[in-house]
Amino acid sequence: NGTPPASGKYLCEFDSALVVAGISTDKGAVYISEKNIPDAFNNDGLTNTRLFPQGFGDITGIASALFNDSEIFPYLVMFKMSSTHIYSVSGGLSVLSKEIGCVSHDTIVVEGGRIRFLSADGWREIENGRFLMIKTRDGSRQITTLGFGKIDDIFRSPGYAYEVNQANLNTAFSVNYSKVGHYLTFLPEAGTTTIRKAYNFEREVGGFRPFDFAHNLLCAFVGEDDSGLETVYLGTDTGYFFTYSVSNDRVDQDVDGADVVFDAYAILAFMAGDDMDATYNWGRLVVDALSNAEDITVKTWVNQNLGTLKSYTYEFPAPTSGFILDTSALDTDILGDGRDLVRGYGDINRVGYSIAIGLYLTGNDFNIGLRRAQLYVQKNGQPN
Repeated sequence: NGTPPASGKYLCEFDSALVVAGISTDKGAVYISEKNIPDAFNNDGLTNTRLFPQGFGDITGIASALFNDSEIFPYLVMFKMSSTHIYSVSGGLSVLSKEIGCVSHDTIVVEGGRIRFLSADGWREIENGRFLMIKTRDGSRQITTLGFGKIDDIFRSPGYAYEVNQANLNTAFSVNYSKVGHYLTFLPEAGTTTIRKAYNFEREVGGFRPFDFAHNLLCAFVGEDDSGLETVYLGTDTGYFFTYSVSNDRVDQDVDGADVVFDAYAILAFMAGDDMDATYNWGRLVVDALSNAEDITVKTWVNQNLGTLKSYTYEFPAPTSGFILDTSALDTDILGDGRDLVRGYGDINRVGYSIAIGLYLTGNDFNIGLRRAQLYVQKNGQPN
């Protein structure tokens, strides 16, 4: 039935056949085996398919997904560095984009009918054979990036603090933690070839959260822990593996297994009023949280200045049923099973054009349990 191509770098399954690409002697071609016979590659043009996507360069990755999640309508996507191509049994081979490609096969993740990958200027998504689109102001539609461009500066702004290392983007790799909808991509930043940074696209919020690590990472993959639960494993250049999972204890550990105290926190973005010609009194802060036996610290900054940090301690008439910011425990031995909502009050009492608020909890195996916060604001009118 014909032998498989030698030294293929990329593999995927498509329409009950095996797809091979990245072949050292045929880098621009994609081979598809006979259906249901993954080691049969007859080059007769009938039982075996050999595709040649147009565009410059070699194949950088392949992936297959389903139209409308239907098993009878699969499609195959083939990437080059600056172009993307699609193939289906009924539609044949065509070009999806002559400008957008994939920097590394290792960044490709397939989830249901979606294919996500890293291009040279941001993360992209293909669903039902089409790129993720956004409607422009003139009513037309154009291809967009994951997160709708909110962090594209790291790819497009030279000298930016978190600029990526464009020359080494081909070393980036991704992993999909489906249990919580996290698509993590690990990539090098400018000035270094090592990888200590990951950008995590979170399905629930539709945006990214950056992760920083104290280790040089080499690989990431999904497996199972001792209980059979889905777990992400991260490999380092020193031979250690770390796990990322909702079943982990809420504590960091060093390479010797010792617990490391760390902060759990929520920082609200700088808030400002609609009137740029006015200042504001930032008054009472009301916080709802799950009952918690540990301290919560509240910090504030004003006027977009991180140098204006202040922390506050507030006392309440009935401290046994409330909490004191910065110093007091929240609902210790009061609310039974520890899952009740508790409301605390405190006065921020700061004046400025804008304010940021941070809520912190420091320790091992703690849960900050915040649900919502409300801040009272009074406008001071026009300062001039």
